[in-house]
Amino acid sequence: MKKKTLFVLLGIGLLGAVLLLALQNYKLDLIHYVVVNAMLQKSPQSLETEIQSAFEEARRRAEFEEEQNTYIAKLLAFSQRLEKVQRLSPDSARAMLEEVRHYDRPVIDPDAVKEP
Repeated sequence: MKKKTLFVLLGIGLLGAVLLLALQNYKLDLIHYVVVNAMLQKSPQSLETEIQSAFEEARRRAEFEEEQNTYIAKLLAFSQRLEKVQRLSPDSARAMLEEVRHYDRPVIDPDAVKEP
């Protein structure tokens, strides 16, 4: 009975480890997919191809330049911003696309900068 229990526990542990490795490999894909779809749903339809191409280019650049963590952090920030709005105006959507294109650069909030 103890051997059987040990093998079951080892099997469950091995399955858990495999799942964690798989999720680690697909983390970027999952987050990217969710954020792009949220952006498409909340943006004007006229920007659909521009949104898809901007996100795909940023994703390819992140994978090529080994900057997946920076890109994931930017995607998570986008996700939080998209949760707060029902619809994006064309100007807001274009501003977000500009941030996607330059995800590796810090965004300076003009309201956060105080003039002396």
